[in-house]
Amino acid sequence: MTIIPFPGHHRARCTRKECLGCHLCHGALFVCTRCGGAEGSLPTDCPGERMTEQQHDDVYAGHIDFVHRRGWVAEASFNSPARYK
Repeated sequence: MTIIPFPGHHRARCTRKECLGCHLCHGALFVCTRCGGAEGSLPTDCPGERMTEQQHDDVYAGHIDFVHRRGWVAEASFNSPARYK
């Protein structure tokens, strides 16, 4: 039996040696290198591939979310600002 780990969000890190403190270095912005989600457009679980612009917009607006084992669902992500309105 082969166990394939489900890909979680992978936080982008700054790799510039000359950086004096950007949004990635100071941890002020979470950006996933796998799906491209950032802050309010970050689904609950990482879909493991780049999201389209429409998916980013829909996650941010609270129309869709990606949940492990369920796939894309019509509900707001915990990261979506629409969830807290």
